[in-house]
Amino acid sequence: MKLQVSNFEARCRMIQEGIGIGVVPEKIAANYLQKMGLQCIHLLDDWAERQFYLCVNNFSNQKIHIQNLLNILLR
Repeated sequence: MKLQVSNFEARCRMIQEGIGIGVVPEKIAANYLQKMGLQCIHLLDDWAERQFYLCVNNFSNQKIHIQNLLNILLR
């Protein structure tokens, strides 16, 4: 069964109540570990790595300072 909740706190409360397990970002989990008595198990699989993307509407039409910032972020 798959459950979907509206936020990370609700997910952690579900886990606290023994309803299941959840995948939560490490920094979010740290906020609830002690408070809710949860344990964190680090995932080491490649799929567990987050990927971030820069999204723009036509890079070449951006103002020069925006292009410069994007170029810095892409390094």
